[in-house]
Amino acid sequence: MLPAAHLYHQQQNKHNMKQTIKVKSVRGIFCLLFLLVIAAKSCTVRAQSYRLKNNYYGVSLSLGVPQQTLSSDIAQLDGLKVTFMGGSFGGVVGNNFAKVRANVGYYSGLSLPYEIDMLRGNVSANLYPLRLRGMTGQLIQPYLTAGVSQQVSYFYGNYLSDQRHMVAGATDQPLLGKVSSTQANFGVGLELQLENKMGRFLHVYAETTYGKPLSSASLYTAFAHTKVSDAMSFSIGMSFGIMRSIRQF
Repeated sequence: MLPAAHLYHQQQNKHNMKQTIKVKSVRGIFCLLFLLVIAAKSCTVRAQSYRLKNNYYGVSLSLGVPQQTLSSDIAQLDGLKVTFMGGSFGGVVGNNFAKVRANVGYYSGLSLPYEIDMLRGNVSANLYPLRLRGMTGQLIQPYLTAGVSQQVSYFYGNYLSDQRHMVAGATDQPLLGKVSSTQANFGVGLELQLENKMGRFLHVYAETTYGKPLSSASLYTAFAHTKVSDAMSFSIGMSFGIMRSIRQF
C-alpha cells in the first residue's frame, strides 16, 4: 500500500488539475464570446450586400425546459434526472450578424419525488451564419449560440438524517440546502425575424443547448458533493424592441 502522505499528494494534484481546467474553460468561453462579437463587427464592414446596418435594442422573454442529471453522495439524489420548467426575462442588443442576450429565470422541477427549484442567470451570444454569407432575404435565420450561466438549485424534502440546516421554506417540504453551479452552454436555434419601417422588431426563436459543468459549490455540508453532471435545455422565446438603421456607404 502507498504511504498516506503520498496518497494525500496525489489527491491534491488531482484537485489542483481540476481547478486549472475549470479556470481555463471559463476563460475560453469569454474569449469565444468576445471573438463572436468582433467577427460580427468585422463582417458588418465587409458585407457589401447590406445597404443598411440594423442595430437592435430590446427585451427578451422565454419559456424553457432544462434537463439535468445530478451526481451526489446523497443516495436519493445520485443519478437523479431532473426536468425543470420555467421562464426568463432579460435584455438583448445586437446587429444584423450577432446578438448578445442576458436574462434571469426561475424554474421548478416536474414530477420529482423531492422538490427542486432553480434560479438561473445567463449571458449568451448568437451568430447568424447566413447573414455573414450575404443572404439577406430569409425571414427565418438559423444561428449558433454560446454562453455562460450561473444557477442556484434549492433542495426541499425530509430525506436527510441530519436536520440541523433545515429551515422552513415557502412549500410544504422544508429547505435542506442550496447548490451553486456554473456551466458553459453551446447550441443552435432558429429565429423568425419580423421588422417594420417604424423601427420596431419582433424576433421569435426556438433553440436547444448543451451545458458543460465548470464548477459547483455549496455552503451546506450535506450538499458539498452534489453537482450537475449533464445538462440540456430547450427553450422558445421572443425579443422585441427598437431597431435603429444606419446607412452604410
